[in-house]
Amino acid sequence: MKHTLSLLSTVLLIGATPVLAAPASTPHAKLTQALLCKGASEGLDAWVLGGSNFAAGYAVQGFGEELSYKSMVILKDPITIAGAKTNAVVWSLDPNYFEFNANLFAEFTGDYKAVVKSLKLQPTKGFNESSMGRFVSVQASANACPETIVLTPKENGRFLLGCCWCNGG
Repeated sequence: MKHTLSLLSTVLLIGATPVLAAPASTPHAKLTQALLCKGASEGLDAWVLGGSNFAAGYAVQGFGEELSYKSMVILKDPITIAGAKTNAVVWSLDPNYFEFNANLFAEFTGDYKAVVKSLKLQPTKGFNESSMGRFVSVQASANACPETIVLTPKENGRFLLGCCWCNGG
C-alpha cells in the first residue's frame, strides 16, 4: 500500500500552481490542484503517506492488486469546482470508465457545462473509445505526453473530471 500511496503522492506533486483561494496546504486544495493537472504544494507526500486523518476530515484507502490497484481519498466536506461537488478522489492506472481515461479523477455532481466553461475545456475532436474524455484541455508541457484535464458527462447530473498524462483524442 505504501508503494501505491507513494505513486499517488508522486502524481499529485506534478507542479505548484495554486488554483483555490483556500490555503494550498489543505487536502481540498491539494486534491483540486491535482485533479486540474496543476500539481500540489510541498508536503503532500507526507500528507498522503501519513494515511487517514479523520480529525482533519479525510480518509485514505487502497484496494486491488498490481496494475489494478486503486487509491482513494474520501473527504468529509466536498471539493467544489464551478459549483459541482465530489467527496472522493481516485488514483488508478487501470481504465475505470468507458469514454474516460484519467488516472487521477473524481465523480462530480453538478452542471458539467459550467465546469467545461470555467476550465475552458474543448470538445474532443474525432472522439472515439480510445479518447481521454469528451472534453479536454491539454496543459502546456515540454513532455511528449502532456498532462490533460478531461471531463466526460454521465447520467443524472454526474460527470467524471480528472487529470491524465497523454492526449488521446
